Amino acid sequence: MGKTTVTVTIKAPIEAAFDFVAEPGNTPRFMNGISRYDPIGDQSRGKGARIDSRAMVAGRHFDVELEFTTWEENERMVAISRKGPHTLGTWSFEAFDDGTTDVTLVYEYELPIIFRFVPGVGGIIQTNLEKSLQKLKKLVEAEVKPAPRRTPKATPRGKQAANPKRPAKGPAG
Repeated sequence: MGKTTVTVTIKAPIEAAFDFVAEPGNTPRFMNGISRYDPIGDQSRGKGARIDSRAMVAGRHFDVELEFTTWEENERMVAISRKGPHTLGTWSFEAFDDGTTDVTLVYEYELPIIFRFVPGVGGIIQTNLEKSLQKLKKLVEAEVKPAPRRTPKATPRGKQAANPKRPAKGPAG
């Protein structure tokens, strides 16, 4: 079984990164080679959710049914293939005090027989996953633009602040 690990640091809160990855409609937007990623039934996320997907590897299409076997909100999700080539994908999320989040994908796979004797397929998978996580980084960071810094305007003496629960900051008198 092959295995590859890719990590990217995203300038966004852990909740934003996790929610973006957890939303099935986003997966084809950032995962290279994934053209379909549709929930099966009403459950689209969480432990037990199943996904009907189509992946292209080295010019060949593979239909894969995935099931999430582990789901720890804002920490980790694990999906295993139930139909199609055997895969196990583990997404891990780690928040840092500077507001960034490390997102790690550990992808384990058993190559279909057609690829077992083709040199370089593992490298293709590694490269595709690296590109995918870079796309993920750009998409999440674009969606989570920090709000511009705001400071309240000084209120002239004798006037009440616009929000009485937040006293105005003006010259000391």
